[in-house]
Amino acid sequence: HLELPVVRHDAARLDGLELLPFRRALDAGVATVMTAHVRFEALDPAFPATLSPRVVRGLLRDTLARDRDDLVVVSDDLRMKAVSARWPLDEAAVLAVNAGCDLLLACDDDEAAHQQCVAAIARAALASSETLAQLTRASARVMGMRRRWPSRPIESESLEGFFQRAARRDAERAAGGAGAARAGHDPTAR
Repeated sequence: HLELPVVRHDAARLDGLELLPFRRALDAGVATVMTAHVRFEALDPAFPATLSPRVVRGLLRDTLARDRDDLVVVSDDLRMKAVSARWPLDEAAVLAVNAGCDLLLACDDDEAAHQQCVAAIARAALASSETLAQLTRASARVMGMRRRWPSRPIESESLEGFFQRAARRDAERAAGGAGAARAGHDPTAR
């Protein structure tokens, strides 16, 4: 997460070993794939996979997924140092979209930076029919996934209960066993 890993294997090695699990998952119909911030010298000596059209569109979409129109590609976190130490977030977002990513992750609470990304992508779409077409395809893929697997709200009480049970187990382990909670002492009680 802190450095940009570089894989120096040739294309034959990548195809025969590193790409095999991805090929099998895609052949089995996996709905989404997350990119990695890894630079594969044999595929694209300039960009990590997440930002590389050669990797995302060329290898992943055109070769491994065999032009599956429903495959949703999610970027890894664009805030990771492997990317953020080399590209500003808004520039990385545009590169990821142009590479073929459908959903972008920027895992922080910097709303202003997120809005700058949206603005940069909008400017890129206005300036380039290719970027606009990519965004249109991405939107269709994401909406198709949402139709296939609609989200269901999680009851807040059930989620709270789940975390309370997990906290209780951790507290019991720390106290040397389950005896304290069973005896009526609940370390997670409010």
